[in-house]
Amino acid sequence: MNEIMEYDNIIPVYNTNQYTTSYLEHIIQHKSTTLYSILTTYKKLPLQFCVKYFLNPNNDYNHEGLKYPISIYDVLRYQPHLSATDVISCYYNIFGAPISRL
Repeated sequence: MNEIMEYDNIIPVYNTNQYTTSYLEHIIQHKSTTLYSILTTYKKLPLQFCVKYFLNPNNDYNHEGLKYPISIYDVLRYQPHLSATDVISCYYNIFGAPISRL
């Protein structure tokens, strides 16, 4: 990867690889992997990233055709550093409405 990584945007994975949120956004937008795979594999994802991609009410990035969409409970289970209060508040700030699927 040839881009300059900002320290705050680095997400450590298994202590060997590092990915920026912009790289993860790129693979989501190009359908290189599933959202569920990213949610369960990468730890300590940023709050805004989780809300924007995993809890998007329009399912803009849901390419895998899950039987049930990713819920706030899934996000909190696989990203335990996030709190429910912060996720709900961030969701309202991004989408301008209360969270629609718990």
